[in-house]
Amino acid sequence: MGLIVVVLVGYRLWQREEPGIPIVETTIIKRGEITSSLTDVGRITSSSKTTIFAQTGGVIKKVLVDEGDRVRKNEELARFDLREAENSLSQAENRLRQITIGQDTTGPLSR
Repeated sequence: MGLIVVVLVGYRLWQREEPGIPIVETTIIKRGEITSSLTDVGRITSSSKTTIFAQTGGVIKKVLVDEGDRVRKNEELARFDLREAENSLSQAENRLRQITIGQDTTGPLSR
């Protein structure tokens, strides 16, 4: 019995004095792609901004892109309701016809 106690005490002392062997996980190396990614939250701003505007006024019938969409040069961004513009063009063409054939007696361009 005394021998068992001595062996157990000696074993415990030996474990304390002996530096622990680190446990290391190993794996088999395989050929493949190395991928790396980073996820973060923040605000992104463009290095180049352009103010866009229509060359004429009117009512926008449909917007074809959303804020933040990537767009290309000459890409259609919106469609206008052209009914008012077409009516104005038609009236101007009629007025021009009247002036050119000499029927206009109401406007400032009358003869």
